[in-house]
Amino acid sequence: MGRVSRRHLLAGGALTAGGAVAGAAGVALGQPQEAPATIVAEPVAHGTQTVPFYGVHQAGIDTPAQAHAAFVAFDLVAGVDRAALVRLMRLLTDDAARLTRGGRRWPTPNRSWRYCRPG
Repeated sequence: MGRVSRRHLLAGGALTAGGAVAGAAGVALGQPQEAPATIVAEPVAHGTQTVPFYGVHQAGIDTPAQAHAAFVAFDLVAGVDRAALVRLMRLLTDDAARLTRGGRRWPTPNRSWRYCRPG
């Protein structure tokens, strides 16, 4: 038996894989197709419901997807200690709790963000 070249080995593998894909596609196409499920959602006016921030689960975990979301990212500036980071996290927690109650984004124009810069 002669030696098999790399080119013939790769070509044979590609043909085998292509045949398997074509065979699987043929079997799938031969199966009866089910009608897609219809999902009916009750209309809800956006912004009329609130979800408690504090509770058994984090807000949004066991509730339907909300209509809007906001994401933030920060890089801490050099020299930030644990106490400053705790203050920042409390500030963010307070803001998130207020937003879930339907409050304004920032209660005062001069919130202290000196511990971080936008990410």
